[in-house]
Amino acid sequence: IPAAARLVPVAFDDITRLWLVDLGGGAAPVNVAVWRAPRAGLASETVSSTPGARSAVLGAWGPSGNAAIYAYDVASGRTALLYEDPDADQPAVLAPTITPDGARYAFQTAIDVRAGATGGGPTARVIAHPEPQNVFGVWHPVAWSSDGALLAISRSSEGDSELAIVPGQGGSARVVGKGTLAAWRPDAPLLAVAAGVTAFGGRGLMYTFDAVTGVKIDLDTPTTWSLAALRWDPSSDTLAFIAADGIGGRREIWTRARTAPATKVSALTRNALDVWWSPAGSALYALVPRDDAIAQLGVANLEVLRVGGSGERIATVCRGDPRAPCP
Repeated sequence: IPAAARLVPVAFDDITRLWLVDLGGGAAPVNVAVWRAPRAGLASETVSSTPGARSAVLGAWGPSGNAAIYAYDVASGRTALLYEDPDADQPAVLAPTITPDGARYAFQTAIDVRAGATGGGPTARVIAHPEPQNVFGVWHPVAWSSDGALLAISRSSEGDSELAIVPGQGGSARVVGKGTLAAWRPDAPLLAVAAGVTAFGGRGLMYTFDAVTGVKIDLDTPTTWSLAALRWDPSSDTLAFIAADGIGGRREIWTRARTAPATKVSALTRNALDVWWSPAGSALYALVPRDDAIAQLGVANLEVLRVGGSGERIATVCRGDPRAPCP
């Protein structure tokens, strides 16, 4: 595994492939895992990985054909079935989320949020859904703190949302405020939270919350922004995120320190799909659609770019669509 690596899932028809990308650009992407959906059109991209891409939890299908979660060790290629839901048939609804150290994972069921060890064994309830039959009454796991002691969870419905934190071993929810996105700073119990406009309404917002002191600091954010991919720089007090002006605006990459306004750092001609920092911080990478015959079809081939400067292309990963073959 390269010193700086990223796992990139690519789904096409009934096949999902997981690619290991060398962010140093020294090696071609490697297809490290493949899984097949029960029928065409159900390919799933439900993957949560540790920093450095050493291990991951994958959402796929279990032996009985229902939605399931697998532990995946990248170096050895070993997979292990962790959980198969008795009712759900879509892996995405489980929303598995792995801890930064790869030891535990959280996921949602029809009645609660649960957690377990990636080494296997039984799972335990973290928190019950307040109203399982209502969309706004269902918690989703969002992000683990760096030590795995706290789990950020959210619930949302149309233009409204709520974000809370709960002990990773289970307990009561501590409501923080509105929000659908969250990221824990790697070196402190500091949570960044964001939410954006959606097709149903809402407003752009971003703030930080200190889990020790309870201090909440609102960060100046245009209310018309839609937001995605909130990430802390491992080496500084800086956030990177994707923002667009409204639902149809171009998805561009921005950064902000807690004490400074947001600054656009990309001049991308394609919508950003994801953004992340290098393991040591300071360098930014983005996932964008490849500019080819299927770029506008919602099932594009993908490219990994280094953000800033010349926007160097690091890697290309493809879905296998015959309309747009690529390396």
